[in-house]
Formats: sequence, C-alpha cells, structure tokens
Amino acid sequence: CLEVDGDCTTRLSGITDDDGAFAITVPNDGRYRVWLYLDGCWIYFRNGGFATSQQDRTTVRVQEDDAQLGRLMIPTGMCAHRISGRFVDSSDAPLAEKWFQVDSPGGSGGGSTDATGRFEIRVPSDGAYQFGISLRDQPHCWHWLSEQTLGSPNNPIRVSGADVTGITLRLPDTIDNLCK
Repeated sequence: CLEVDGDCTTRLSGITDDDGAFAITVPNDGRYRVWLYLDGCWIYFRNGGFATSQQDRTTVRVQEDDAQLGRLMIPTGMCAHRISGRFVDSSDAPLAEKWFQVDSPGGSGGGSTDATGRFEIRVPSDGAYQFGISLRDQPHCWHWLSEQTLGSPNNPIRVSGADVTGITLRLPDTIDNLCK
C-alpha cells in the first residue's frame, strides 16, 4: 500500500516464492505499508519484524533505491492457531462462498467459506474473536454476529494455546431478512 499523508492510495501485491522471498515493483518513491496474509491471518511489517495489530505497524521508505527488508521471521506463536467450522443461517442452510472477518484486540483475519459453508483460518494470537460475514456482494450487506450468538462480542470464540475446531456460527435470521 502506497501511503500518502497517512492514507493508502495505491495497493500493490505479490506472492512469495518457495523460499518465502518476494519482490514488488513500486511506481514511485514514498512510504509503503507492508502486510502479509497467511491462511486468513493478517501480519503487519514493523521495523525489524512483524506485528498483528495495525496500530503497531511501521512504514517502509523507498527513496531512489530499492528497499531491502532482509530476512524476517514470523515469531513462534504468531498465526499458529486455527479456527474452523461452518457458517449457517437461522434455518441451518450453509452460507456458501461468503467472505468473513474475525477481530480481536490482538489482531484480525478473514477468509471465505467453501461451497458447504465450511471455513478454516489461522488467527494472529490467543484471544477472544468476534465474527462478521458479508452476505451479499451488491448491495453490500455486512453482518457482525450479535447478542449471545457464538462468535459475537458477547460470546466470542476464545483461542488459548490450541486450535478451535468444529464450531457452528449461526446467523439470527435468513440473508434476505438481514439484508433488507
């Protein structure tokens, strides 16, 4: 992301090779934010390493020459645990091929459900995660799980030292009723 006056003006991307190396050609000198997406887990560049919180990220300055980040290691425990399960509506119909997001004070992640509503993502760290899901592309309809629903702020998914698997995240209504 090319940062101009604190705002992201241009998004650029690349894919790592088998050794984890990457190169991204930038259009001009400037300050760039660098982040990685690792199986659903967002990791942000911080001078000399990585952070899972956007507030802790730093920029990379490119001026006249290439910027070399060097060899950076993702710390043990960062993005080490997974949450997996299914997204369904109130009638237990699977929410197929929908984008979802998880948030906690320690970081965020996201991914897409498969054709049966199943998902599996890595999460940045131990913590309490709330879930939201994009229900329609046009018009955009986003729904954060609410009330006492599993995955809501009142009843988050808690990750502590191990994967959390086999959960069912259920919307309180059908997509048609939630996206009116």
